[in-house]
Amino acid sequence: MFAELHWTIPRVLVVENRDVFLCLPTVVNTLSVFGAGKAAMLLAACDWINQAELMYWGDCDEAGYGILSDLRLRFPRLRSLLMDEAAWAKWKHLAVPGKRDPTARHGALTSGERAALTEAIAGPWVLEQERIPPLEAERAIAEAFA
Repeated sequence: MFAELHWTIPRVLVVENRDVFLCLPTVVNTLSVFGAGKAAMLLAACDWINQAELMYWGDCDEAGYGILSDLRLRFPRLRSLLMDEAAWAKWKHLAVPGKRDPTARHGALTSGERAALTEAIAGPWVLEQERIPPLEAERAIAEAFA
């Protein structure tokens, strides 16, 4: 079972979208995980992830920030990728009408993530991760793990 593995992996990148997962660049010493939306919470049972540098990249919408917050409650060192206020400001023109997720909790967001969430909810909007230009996403991933 995945949770029972005893891996020693320096970095783990969890992404929400399957197409983004399939197009991720190779990052040395990094395990990429397809989180499949809220299924990413299954990672909470993986104690081996505590030893890794952990990053989450999901859609910028109420549900995506809820997943980020829930994962951070389990893994406090979790960082987000392209989900902060600066990313929202740069890419909000690519957002499309979204929907609210009344089940999402957002208590473990940073101030930058919370600011982006506030903008997304105002529409409501969704900035799907696959809408960010691939070269820009690759650059952000490389910088995040530099």
